[in-house]
Order: sequence, then C-alpha cells, then structure tokens
Amino acid sequence: MNINFEIIPKYIKSEYFIINLIIDDLLKNKNLLYTFDELNIPELKGSHFLFLERFIKKGFSYSFKEEAGVFMPIESFSLKDNHIEFNLTKIFKEAILEQNSLRVLDLKYILKFEESFSKYFYYNFVINTENEKNIVIPLEELKKILGLKEYERFYDFELNILKKLKKEIDLKTNYLLEYNKIKSGEFKNNKVIAIEFFINTKRSKAKLEETNELMSILATHIKDFKMCYDLLYNSLNYIDFKELKSSIQYILKNHNKESSIEDELKIFIENKSKLSQYEKIDSFYASCLNPLKFQNFLYKKLTQMVNLEVLNTNVSSTKFLKVLYFAKEGEQLFFEDGPITIAIKYSKKAESFFEIYKKI
Repeated sequence: MNINFEIIPKYIKSEYFIINLIIDDLLKNKNLLYTFDELNIPELKGSHFLFLERFIKKGFSYSFKEEAGVFMPIESFSLKDNHIEFNLTKIFKEAILEQNSLRVLDLKYILKFEESFSKYFYYNFVINTENEKNIVIPLEELKKILGLKEYERFYDFELNILKKLKKEIDLKTNYLLEYNKIKSGEFKNNKVIAIEFFINTKRSKAKLEETNELMSILATHIKDFKMCYDLLYNSLNYIDFKELKSSIQYILKNHNKESSIEDELKIFIENKSKLSQYEKIDSFYASCLNPLKFQNFLYKKLTQMVNLEVLNTNVSSTKFLKVLYFAKEGEQLFFEDGPITIAIKYSKKAESFFEIYKKI
C-alpha cells in the first residue's frame, strides 16, 4: 500500500515530545492535563501561549489507496492554574485508537520517528507484517525509496542510515529489524550491492523463544516434534507462557501411560482454546478439601451470576463431586455446565484457583 503522511508545517523537537506524550496518555486512557514543567514548553516571542497557539495550528496531510485529506490533531487547549488541558479532534483520537480508516497510518509509531527515512521504510516494508518477513533490496533502490541522494561511501550510509533505522524501528515500534550486507563477490573488500532485511514482530520473536524453551522441556518425551511445536507456538496467543510451562511440567510428572504426552498436551490446549471464546465472569480462591461443601458453595455462587434454567445441573451432580475427589495436586481441570465453563487449578495443600467463564 502506498502511504504518504506529512506534518504541515513540520514539528520541532519540543512539539514532537508533546504530541507523543498526548498519544501515550490517550492510549492509557489518562486525562490530557499537564503542568508547564511536565511539557517543558519553550517560549515563542517570550510567551508560552504563543508557542501553544502555533503548535495546535499544525496539521497532518495523508494519502493512501483512494483516500486523502488534511486534519488537525488538536482542536483546542485551555490554561488554568498553571495547567494545560488539550482537547483532541475526533478524527485524530479515533486514528490513534484505531477506530477509523486512518488507523493504517500507524501514527502512534510514525510520530515517534526522528528521521524521515524511518517513516518511508516503515510504510514501504514494515507495516502489516504479521509475524516475520525478509526482503532483499538493491542498495541504490533503497536509497531512492528512503529519499537519499548522499552517502557515496557505504560506511557513512550504514552509520547514519541503517544503524539509526534499526534503532528507531526496534525502540519505537512493535517490530524488530535486522539486516545483512550482500556484496558483489566473496572478498571482504567487494562492494555492497544490496541489503537483506529481517523484520519480526516483537511478540513473534518472544513467542519463538518461549516455544523453544517449552520444546526443550518436552524434547525427550515426545515423538511428533512438528505437531508439538506448532501446537505450542499457536497456543501462546491465548495461554500465558508461565501457565503453559507449569501445565507441561504437571503433565510430565503425572503422565497417564495409557495416552501419549502429545495427546494430553493437545487436550489441555484445546480446553484452553475453548475458553478464548468465553467471557470470564468471576475468579476466586477456595478450599476443595470438603468437595460436598464446596459444591454447595459454588452452586450458590452461580445462582448470583446466571439464570439456573440455562444450566444442565452438572455442577450439582455426583460427576462434579468425582472430579474434585479424584483430582491431583496441581491438576488443571475443566468442567462444562450449559453455557458455563469452570476452570480449576486444583490444590490440596492450599486453596484451589477457580475461573468461571460464560459463552459469548
């Protein structure tokens, strides 16, 4: 997608600081109220007010696909008791919160870039990378895309462009950038003719590292490596790493010889996958040492959350009691009753952890 974005007139350093502080606080749902010290506002012709007035008059120009336009990010500001409060325009607020078509501009990242070539690179190669990608770009074509005419020596280009580009992408976006130099031959002094870039989402790289750690635990206990690797990698989208690691250790410790490790792992992950389609309505710790007493407690608790007519009365059955009676220390249990699913991290030594989910 060919995307263009410009600030008119261009921001100065102090204005970039203010707009990025506003964006960060908007994403954290904070009030946009600041002291002069917080913003470190310079004076324009001896006046803070004139600086702020000029700042909010600067607009954003954009174009992508068949859409183009200009909008102002800040509608107004007010000064009171040495505090400044900003009011954002609806279009800017929705763009940052990804609630309108301008979400494709990724302003929460783009406005953090100090170098224009980082913006050009991001829009041309990084944006919409889901997990990872690698691309090879001829050096002269790369310079053209980044809007660069200087840097005849590759040493200068790498120092002033490539290293700065990597730093900006790594620190200011949700992506990580690596690159390799491709030369015209095998000798050290051969000319660099292209750059190979490797782009990963930060979550993707973390997932790879977490999956590798989990596979190192399972390696000597499984036969189907590819199935397990894919299963673990995908499950990290909805299962916390620490929880998954703890569950794997439990499965290995209490392995039922009648089934394979792969099968037990698959059952656990499938149950957790189901919960991703449910809404958590409660969680609590409670003792299960007396299963009958706990069953009565849980049934009363459910009456306060859902209409009992929708339940299949499984919670009040002997089947549920058997689940609790024969549960093992640290076992992860799942119990369904109509639209309700109860996830239990069972413990005899301490209180068990219960999570109650309702189908969305």
